[in-house]
Amino acid sequence: TIAVTVLMTGGLLALIFKDRNEIEATNDEIATLDSRIRAAEVEIRKTKDREDKVLVYRAVEERELAVLPTKQEIANFHRDLSLYLAQAGLRFQELPESTPVESSLAKGIFVTRTVLSCGGDSAALLRFHNMIETDERLVSVKGLKVKAGGRTRSRVDTTVDGKPQHEIEVHLETYFDNPESRTVVQNKIP
Repeated sequence: TIAVTVLMTGGLLALIFKDRNEIEATNDEIATLDSRIRAAEVEIRKTKDREDKVLVYRAVEERELAVLPTKQEIANFHRDLSLYLAQAGLRFQELPESTPVESSLAKGIFVTRTVLSCGGDSAALLRFHNMIETDERLVSVKGLKVKAGGRTRSRVDTTVDGKPQHEIEVHLETYFDNPESRTVVQNKIP
């Protein structure tokens, strides 16, 4: 009887120990699954926000891009820069050839960087700058260098009507949308 009792107690203890190990393994697995569920819930909440942003972007994308001028309008603007200069009262000195390059901001958006050299008095410079800022095309003045004219110790610079003539360098950027350059076909979400 004692031997049977010892064997049964030992068997029961072995089964309890085995069950405990299985319970601990199962609890560890449950904890791992719980953490994965929490991570998935965070991603699900982010997905809703991301979907909303994509839908809003797609809804306004065409209207935003419609703000950008066409390639021909930018070409006309560059062609007419000398007219802007004349209207402002500046003397045109140099306009190097500039070609549009694709912007790093977005696919299909092109930027044309231009360095315009001219000369004139400060009032003419301000008029020219105002004409560019109020132009309906998307033009950005990225830099402005003015080599001041006027009296120096060694010489007298050229003046017109008593106004010093400055050498001016204006760095312009113009942007346009070229939808043909986009290679990605978008899936429309209803």
